[in-house]
Amino acid sequence: MTETGPAIIQLEAGKLVDKYTVVKKLGEGTFGAVYALLRLELLVMQRLQEKHAMHMADLIDKGRFENFNYIIMKLLGKSLQVAKKTGPDQHLSLGPAIGCAIQCLEALEELHWIGFLHR
Repeated sequence: MTETGPAIIQLEAGKLVDKYTVVKKLGEGTFGAVYALLRLELLVMQRLQEKHAMHMADLIDKGRFENFNYIIMKLLGKSLQVAKKTGPDQHLSLGPAIGCAIQCLEALEELHWIGFLHR
C-alpha cells in the first residue's frame, strides 16, 4: 500500500499470465492498471509466422464475432483421419507414419526455437 492507495502490480510486455501474454499497458489509475493481453495460442502462431516456421499453418486473419474470438488459418491438405481411411486396412503405412512423426518432432522443435516448451 502506498500513501495514495494500494500498490499497483506492474506487468512487463511478454509476461505470461495464465493462458494470456501481456502485449502492453493501456493505462493506469489510482487503484489499478489496464493491459492489452493476447491469448497464448494466437501469440504462438504469430511468432511462428514471423520466424517463417515450416510446420505451422499460415495465420490469415483474426478477430472477434459476437461473443467469441476466432482465427483463420490456411488449409494444409487432407486430415490424418482421411489419410488413414485411404491406407491399407484403414491405417497409415509405415512410411507415411514415420514421415508424420518426423514432421511433428520438427514442429515441436520450432516451438522451442521461439521460446515455448511443450509439457
